[in-house]
Amino acid sequence: MLDMQMLLAQPTDQMLRLFLLHVGSIWKLDEACFRQIEDRVGLGAACEIAADCQRELGQREAEQIPGLLDLEQRDVPALVEALKHGSWALDLPDKSFAIDLDETRASLVVSDCALVASRREAGLGVIECQRIRLAYLEAFVRRFSPRLEVRCLHGPAGRQSGPWCSWEFSEKA
Repeated sequence: MLDMQMLLAQPTDQMLRLFLLHVGSIWKLDEACFRQIEDRVGLGAACEIAADCQRELGQREAEQIPGLLDLEQRDVPALVEALKHGSWALDLPDKSFAIDLDETRASLVVSDCALVASRREAGLGVIECQRIRLAYLEAFVRRFSPRLEVRCLHGPAGRQSGPWCSWEFSEKA
């Protein structure tokens, strides 16, 4: 409780900058761990381990975020609201969410990816981030509502230009 009191005593903008700094730091740590695993056991094993970890993260966030945000509905708009507050989305500066007019379908477009840029700068290859991110999003969506689903509209494999990846969320048929 002392931590909560300390944070509440901070000016709001300072507290938010601190919060986002920590979210970013956690994702930088995730990247560092991935590289260590990749160096020791190879890219394929690192991607498999990362997908398993992201699956668990998706489940945990989908269990906790709706309650924190008082989301009672389990429809597509509520899912988007929950995803916007997830750690991955908070660390993506170049993203956009859109909800269709009938509110049964939504999309997430990631225009640029800091992880990929970081790997390029380090002279490393493209990772199977589509598989890793799909593990996170499927787990999040499944835990949020079994009536909803996610699919990757396109990922980085074979990407020439345009958004890095895009995802669709919808009600199951």
